[in-house]
Amino acid sequence: MSRWPWLSANLRWLLAARGVRSFSQAFVTVSVPLYLAAAGYSTPQVGFLLSLGSVGAGLLIVAVGLGADRFGRRRSLVGLALLATLGCPLYSVSTSFWPLAVGAALATVGRGGTAGSGERPPQL
Repeated sequence: MSRWPWLSANLRWLLAARGVRSFSQAFVTVSVPLYLAAAGYSTPQVGFLLSLGSVGAGLLIVAVGLGADRFGRRRSLVGLALLATLGCPLYSVSTSFWPLAVGAALATVGRGGTAGSGERPPQL
């Protein structure tokens, strides 16, 4: 018998996945600016790339929200994941500023928070 009977196996997996996801987002949020600074980018350039990642995340989420009913929710989310999959290698192998900017926007690199995770903010 479990110490917490309300904690089903599925809920344990969900909580574990959520913990890993939160840790990885926090790790990226801290490590990307440090990497960019070590690569020689100025503070305004780092800020621009991170801002572009946030703007890209917002625009992609709006696009999915507008197109989800037309194309299907699953297809829209898979498309969003594919764009991120294309953006991450571009971001990771490029040393030039503008390809980094495109990769940051597509991959939503360096964004913190939960934008795009499908979560709703708590109702007050």
